[in-house]
Amino acid sequence: MPYCSQCGSDVTGCQFCAQCGARVAAAGPGASIGPQDQFDAQSDNPYLVGAQSQVVGRRFGDSDAPEVPGFGRALRICLVEKYLSFKGRASRSEYWFYILWLFLLWLVVSIASLGLFFLHWSLAVVLAAGFFVYIFFPTTSVTVRRFHDVGLSGWIVFGFYACHFILGAAHVALWVNIVIYLIENEAALMTGDGGPDNFLLFSALGLANSALQLAFLIVACWPGTRGPNKYGPAPWKRPNP
Repeated sequence: MPYCSQCGSDVTGCQFCAQCGARVAAAGPGASIGPQDQFDAQSDNPYLVGAQSQVVGRRFGDSDAPEVPGFGRALRICLVEKYLSFKGRASRSEYWFYILWLFLLWLVVSIASLGLFFLHWSLAVVLAAGFFVYIFFPTTSVTVRRFHDVGLSGWIVFGFYACHFILGAAHVALWVNIVIYLIENEAALMTGDGGPDNFLLFSALGLANSALQLAFLIVACWPGTRGPNKYGPAPWKRPNP
């Protein structure tokens, strides 16, 4: 059984190692690779960094592998085909194209809600709440699949949600407590002193929440693992019909 000379993975019948992307020498581990072979390795290797957005042939991808979609296709995948799918992987293209769509849809709903607010405020609330509930599930599912693409468990997403909610709620509660303290204490209102401990804790909670969001953003932007991982085959770009 042949093994990759770089990482030791099984490369039986493979031209490239699915784990590290190294080219498999045709004549065995000790065979040399000429200039033409090096050129072919760079041009044909589907596991090179960035190759997930470049692979266009079915010969490089599994038939059930997730797609690297364009802008319009990403919306259909997330809101229709994989609305509640927490399995498999999602490329950066799928995730960020969907987030862009989400931002555009949010603008439309916000404008519509603002117009309805002056006519019938309850309809505006129903529209905004309905939109939030509708997009919550596909947004969570595509985020879980994006974490899978990086090689991380989807449960981390739910842990992030929980931490973000707890820190945010504590931050708001402390802010309300400081405001009430300032209003009820005239001396503190004149000096602007809401209590040094309260202000320090308020700042610490804000920084912790910001750090959590930054870590989440970094993972969402991180390239997916090259080749298959434990969550499935790598996304690959289908050829245009």
